[in-house]
Amino acid sequence: METIDINTPQNVTINYELASLRERIFAFIIDFITLFIACLVLFLLLTNSFGGEGQNILFSVLLLPLFLFYSLLFEILNNGKSLGKMALGIKVIKIDGTEGVAGDYMARWAFRSLELYLTVGSFAVIMVSLSDKNQRLGDLVANTVVVKERPAFNLSLAALLNKKTINEYQPVYPSVVRMSEEDVLFIKEVLERYRRYRNDAHREALKILVDKMKTRLEITTAVGRHEEFLLTLIKDYVVLTR
Repeated sequence: METIDINTPQNVTINYELASLRERIFAFIIDFITLFIACLVLFLLLTNSFGGEGQNILFSVLLLPLFLFYSLLFEILNNGKSLGKMALGIKVIKIDGTEGVAGDYMARWAFRSLELYLTVGSFAVIMVSLSDKNQRLGDLVANTVVVKERPAFNLSLAALLNKKTINEYQPVYPSVVRMSEEDVLFIKEVLERYRRYRNDAHREALKILVDKMKTRLEITTAVGRHEEFLLTLIKDYVVLTR
């Protein structure tokens, strides 16, 4: 199992498991089959409607753009996940752990033809196999990686204290000094349960805890992802009360 440690903007380290070459190949196959079926259905429907003359229009206006831009549009509109990636539970993220933007996905897509189509995927396979972060050329250019969607959070308070950057860390929420050690351990437990059992009940519990902590600590600003917010509270508490 290959992993990558990613430092979030809140200076919290999250360990992601990298998507394997096999998973990426299977995701591509699922996307290709899905795309083939969609194009075939559209071809049959529109050919029946417009006859032989409509085939050229159909190919140039609809099918060719759909084939070329399918992965790009899905990754832009679906947070780095095509249908194949969704099925395999993997996604594209920035090397710093943030979600990619349209420019990042376009940079990956620009090398797709060379890596996947012109070389029948061999160039992409070689690049991913040789890269220590399982990156193909498009990933290297866009500064992205493909990871499994469920990161392994390191919630050890001792590990947080041992971070080399701890002395340079600036707390985000000073009001965490109102928390007790029991509060921190409870947050840690909720996060670990959510990480282990990602179902609606634990997702709702996470949301309720975030809302309660925001109210208790009088935090009125947007907090972003719930997991990262709670991890930041833990780190702020460690830094301010050690």
